[in-house]
Amino acid sequence: AAATARAAAAAQRSALAAAEADAALRNAWSAGSTKKNAFKQKSFEEYEAHKKRKREHKKREKERREREDAAEAAEDARMTGADASVGGVDADANVTARLHASAAALEMDVDAAGDPHASALREIRKQVLKFAHAHLQKMGKKMAKEKRDAVAAKTAAKVCENSTSAEAAAAEGGDAVANFLTQQRKSKIKKMLDAYVAR
Repeated sequence: AAATARAAAAAQRSALAAAEADAALRNAWSAGSTKKNAFKQKSFEEYEAHKKRKREHKKREKERREREDAAEAAEDARMTGADASVGGVDADANVTARLHASAAALEMDVDAAGDPHASALREIRKQVLKFAHAHLQKMGKKMAKEKRDAVAAKTAAKVCENSTSAEAAAAEGGDAVANFLTQQRKSKIKKMLDAYVAR
């Protein structure tokens, strides 16, 4: 009996809250100026539907931003995560060979049968390589040229391979490819390169 009474009280509170929300919405509709509220001259139902669409739009935008932030965070973690194969550049003689193999693979012509998507990906890799080389010229002066080249190639591979953002830019083409290196991406790449230089 007590549980039934609590459930009834909860239902009553919920109904009261819904009624108050409805009243508040109606007050907002009737109090709004015609300039600010394009729905004032129409029915309350249209106004209510308009507000609902706005709420749903905001919710979708919030979810989209959260998805993008999660994807960026995952990519950032992948890019800046500990990389044992690079961390041991000086200690492991095989690492240099692996890095050179990565550089060689990166320089291969990936424009299979004139595929525009492959061509766009190659252009993005070239941008990342060029930026990495330029940064290492300034920050990695004590590194041997071969090691700078290998680190730049490894970084470009990490940025571009299995990257949803690189794939999306290549699929879109045009400005998305030309403007792939945003300030945020440049900052992430610099952090990666600086970490390699500091080792």
